[in-house]
Amino acid sequence: MAKDSAIDVHHSAMESIVTSMKESGMKPALGAYLLRLLGDSQKLGDGDKEITAMMKLFG
Repeated sequence: MAKDSAIDVHHSAMESIVTSMKESGMKPALGAYLLRLLGDSQKLGDGDKEITAMMKLFG
């Protein structure tokens, strides 16, 4: 289950942002990149662990 500061929560929010940007005719380049990073964290099994996920991606 996702917690308040979990990658799962951020991924869900970023999906909404990217969708809204696309619907408004904007190009969500940075948002799409962040969405991919968040998705990669989930694939690594770190959807509920924000600090662990970031350390794996950027460490």
